[in-house]
Amino acid sequence: MTNIVWLVPLAPLVGLLLGVLICLTKQGTKQAHIPTILGLFVSAAAALYLLATLEGGLQVSVSQGFNWLSIGRLEIPVMARLDGIGLAQLNVVFP
Repeated sequence: MTNIVWLVPLAPLVGLLLGVLICLTKQGTKQAHIPTILGLFVSAAAALYLLATLEGGLQVSVSQGFNWLSIGRLEIPVMARLDGIGLAQLNVVFP
């Protein structure tokens, strides 16, 4: 369940990159919007799924991404943390 949190920001980004690649073809300018819109729909569906499964924000979901920076004892990870306020903002502002 925690990996679904990463779909919310990454699905539109992947759709954008696919749209740019399609736009580089000769006839792709008429169809470049399709992967971007699909990415937005996937992201909105993931946000609604998280709203349904996290019991209205009573649980906190933390998903470990990767270690971005490691210098000696200092480690800065990339993480996605979703709590009640983040879940509400995700479903009101984003879709």
